[in-house]
Amino acid sequence: MIQGHPNQNKCNQLLKEATSLKKSDIKNAIKKIEDAIQLFENEDVLVKSDALCKLADYYRISGNFTKSVQILYNSYKSSLESKNYRMRIMYASIFISYIDTLYKKEFKKNSFVFRSQNAGDAFRRDCSRNRY
Repeated sequence: MIQGHPNQNKCNQLLKEATSLKKSDIKNAIKKIEDAIQLFENEDVLVKSDALCKLADYYRISGNFTKSVQILYNSYKSSLESKNYRMRIMYASIFISYIDTLYKKEFKKNSFVFRSQNAGDAFRRDCSRNRY
């Protein structure tokens, strides 16, 4: 976010509150991040990049993986419209890189569930064979 912007303190406070709610009330945490982003509604997407990545991650945590990727993809497209060429390329790569990070986190989470389900099925099969 922009240092010295009139909404900077309010934005920082909302983001801190969102972080504190991450594990206990993810829906309210998402709402606070969206409110923080809204304070910079008329600013370039580059200004909001940290909050947008945080919002995408919180949507992933809440179980809405599609929404998290959509947020980052739309941010990526918006970053390509920036007038500053170097910043445009840098932030576009940041958003794409974070999409990759979200996919890795989601795959890791789902592969663990898949493995644990398979292990549970195997355990149940073994138990059913050894009944006396």
